[in-house]
Amino acid sequence: MILETMQDIANPISVICLCKDEEEKHALKATYEEETLPRYLEAVQKILAANKDGKGFLVGDEMTVADLSLFWTLDCIPVMVKNPTAKFPKLQEFRDRIAAVPNIAAWLEKLPKTADWDNSNVEHNP
Repeated sequence: MILETMQDIANPISVICLCKDEEEKHALKATYEEETLPRYLEAVQKILAANKDGKGFLVGDEMTVADLSLFWTLDCIPVMVKNPTAKFPKLQEFRDRIAAVPNIAAWLEKLPKTADWDNSNVEHNP
């Protein structure tokens, strides 16, 4: 379920980026930012909060592929939406916890900066 939800969060980004009509692209982005993304992030935050009040992982006591998928999704969304977890503190804390895992932190350091929606740089590890 979590992996499919991460796809549901990420797929609209491709649609928006590939849209050739600028007016339509901006409308799609606004809908994504104001409606679609918050709905999904709220649902995922509830799932996270159900396990140790969000202070651990999505399921159980160890990191799983679902946690890595959520982390990567949260790390990539800023390419489209600035500060997407501002209203979702448990998700931001989760993202920061996973980013602090030594191997993941080292990997993030090696990632190049990515141009975002407005062609400014996005830090993968803010």
